[in-house]
Amino acid sequence: MYMTASHSSRAHPRLFITEVDLERLILLQPGQGDFTDHALSSLDRFCEACVPWHAVPYQQEIHNPLLIRARHAQKIIWSLCLQWKRTGKERFRQAVLDYLKEMGEWTYWSSDCMRDGNTDPQANFDLSYGENCFTIALAYDLLFASLSEAERKAIHDMAFRWGIEPGRKFCREGGATWFRYKNCNWNTVCAGGLGALVLSMEEEIEDASELLAQVELSLTPYFEYLDENNGGWPEGLGYWNYGMRYAYLYVFSWEHARGQTHRFMEGKGSQQTVHFPLDFFPRGACVGFGDVNQWRPLPFHIRLAARYGEEGVLRKLREAIEGLGADYGAQSQWPVDALSLVFAADLVTTASLDVEQAGQRIYQPMGWGVMKCGDPKGIYVSVRGGSSKVPHSHQDLMAICVVVGDEPLLSHHGTGYLDTTFSSRRYDLPELSALYKNTLFVNGVSLPPEAVLDETSEVSIQGYLGMRLLGTQAMEKVMRNQALSFLGRLVLRLSDDAVLLVDRCHQPSYGLFEARFHTTGDVHLSAADEGHSACVHGERSQLHFAFVGSGSCVLASSGICTTLIGEDGGRLLRFGTPERQSSDCVLVTLMSLKPVEDLTLAREGDALEISWTIENESQLLQVQADLC
Repeated sequence: MYMTASHSSRAHPRLFITEVDLERLILLQPGQGDFTDHALSSLDRFCEACVPWHAVPYQQEIHNPLLIRARHAQKIIWSLCLQWKRTGKERFRQAVLDYLKEMGEWTYWSSDCMRDGNTDPQANFDLSYGENCFTIALAYDLLFASLSEAERKAIHDMAFRWGIEPGRKFCREGGATWFRYKNCNWNTVCAGGLGALVLSMEEEIEDASELLAQVELSLTPYFEYLDENNGGWPEGLGYWNYGMRYAYLYVFSWEHARGQTHRFMEGKGSQQTVHFPLDFFPRGACVGFGDVNQWRPLPFHIRLAARYGEEGVLRKLREAIEGLGADYGAQSQWPVDALSLVFAADLVTTASLDVEQAGQRIYQPMGWGVMKCGDPKGIYVSVRGGSSKVPHSHQDLMAICVVVGDEPLLSHHGTGYLDTTFSSRRYDLPELSALYKNTLFVNGVSLPPEAVLDETSEVSIQGYLGMRLLGTQAMEKVMRNQALSFLGRLVLRLSDDAVLLVDRCHQPSYGLFEARFHTTGDVHLSAADEGHSACVHGERSQLHFAFVGSGSCVLASSGICTTLIGEDGGRLLRFGTPERQSSDCVLVTLMSLKPVEDLTLAREGDALEISWTIENESQLLQVQADLC
């Protein structure tokens, strides 16, 4: 029943958009000469196109149509709310009410329920529910002072029917599978959306305190897991954006409503995580792993970095946003333009971008590493260690990605979601399997889809920094039920211009060993009598490869067969043994911006001696057989 209890907490607006934010938004005018000009223009055009009301569009043939509808609705409603705040024009406020009315009249909020024909609002509480709840929460918060009793009751009734009552059922032990899920975006989207709705209508919900306690109970393992991984997130870049967006918009809302710092902001992972996506987004290129290997800065990231005084992160975010220009918000399903204007004051006062410093980092224990270079035209490498027993993971352990300048030359090919993507046949899809990853194969197979490397560690050999990946125990028995004696990959950064890979496999008997490299560039192989070398040409850069093995090896290039017919999936470079000729094989790959004149490999007892020559300068490296 609708209640008109007196407010006992902060007056509206009380969620993540504050009174100061709204005052700044109203004062913001075109002509600043930065990203706000694009955002203001885009917001104006978008809002005009949304008035008067027309049904929120969505495509039924896509993977999760009602989730995409929920995002379109949020973009429309939040944009119109803020445009009303900016301009004071009643037609924008009325349009918000019309779109909210449409949400309340939807037959289904969940795509699964739509497929099953189940019209019970309490049949599910999935991602669509979570996003819709947050959409209603902020709209109610921003409109509150202007609402008539009838308007307020209409929103309240919809929120209870589709949000609060299902939330009571699912946000608890034994309720939804996402409850207290430590490493999955579903937790923060669903619990965070419910929590925001409760905060927005707190005085009208008799059990608000109990519901918020359940929200906090659900979110706690997520933030503890973030602390454990020192800010890293194994779901990958796209799902970092998704899960953290709802996590921190809820936290900011709680803090504003309560007038105090949330305990989640005090964890070490929260401050460290502002760096994570940027480490895997060098110069605008994505070098992450797993599903949705895409990233662009979202406005919540601006406020999170500002809260911790991370000026370097703010500079990088600004550069990334301004580099996207007018496409920044226009291509997003969420209200990026509107919210970037709300948080603009946190961003535009920073100084010019600093030069990237060379170095490396592994986010432990999840095992994702980056090897940075100081030269903006140099080689930037990411390394996939750790575990693939995490949501949205691919079969890509021991893989690398390589960016030259601002162009990814070694990457992994992805595909959109199909109904098989999250089925038991997931790894039959070539883009998710190891087939086209930049990793290792023993007797035709790579590490299993769900495995944990024996070790992912940083090393220093003769002054060269690098990373060592061991998969001996992680590789299942590959020949006559016998285990490997050794499987490892060493990645060494020789300079900003060169990176060395040393791969070794010791099998119980003679077998095959191969390293694969996937690229969307043009591949040019050397003549047969010129040694094993190749060059990958991108649109703006190129990368030279030299190969040498401990036995008779071959180098070949082949195309790939993608899930989508007619799609150009790029090319594979394959280097390894063409037949069963050795039980202990070493493969060496040297990647360089300059042609490699010579590359040799010799074994001296338990040591590997690797020498190379670039521009008439020769170097010798000695590596132990265990790649130390």
